[in-house]
Amino acid sequence: MKTYSLPALVVTALVAFGLGAGLGFGAGIGVSGAGAALLDGLVESEAPADVDHPVALERRGFALSYPGNWTIDTADEDYDPDEAFSIDSPGSAFASLRFYGLEMDPEDHVTAQQGAFARLMPEAKVERFTRLGELDGRGMILRGRMLTIPATVKIFAHARPDATLLVVMQTPDDDAPMTEPGFALIARTLKLTAPPTPAQDEELTR
Repeated sequence: MKTYSLPALVVTALVAFGLGAGLGFGAGIGVSGAGAALLDGLVESEAPADVDHPVALERRGFALSYPGNWTIDTADEDYDPDEAFSIDSPGSAFASLRFYGLEMDPEDHVTAQQGAFARLMPEAKVERFTRLGELDGRGMILRGRMLTIPATVKIFAHARPDATLLVVMQTPDDDAPMTEPGFALIARTLKLTAPPTPAQDEELTR
């Protein structure tokens, strides 16, 4: 991963603290941790996503696979294995997912995320898309500088009568060749499943 000078790191840290304060998970999925993740990546080396040894994840209402060398951030205060979690690369890339048990407007979610990220990427270029893997919905790609570092954020929302899914994927542009295969694996395998029966639900929560 590209290295940065100590002065740049200090300035970035100060900006991150100022912009990150008060931005919770509800205000913008991953936004409060986006700057922090980018800072962590300045001292943590990225590695190619290990898509040859994927980890399968199946929970209440969804299933997906992620790279073998990526990890779920169970220490995050907003972590919920069935509703809200982040899958982190060895560097500073991540995919944050949030699941709701009711139908909501995907466009509302996407534009809300755009507004939250605007504080970190005020001059981002916007590209729209309507499909992530097998799921149709509303999507937006933000390309610009996050805390002085070139980065890309992909936001996507999908809804059906009994569920809504919100996904945010972030990576520094310098690391994209190593992280994009990981994002592609998650997108390709991500599925919303039927709500489990009470017996299945008990088994999944053990």
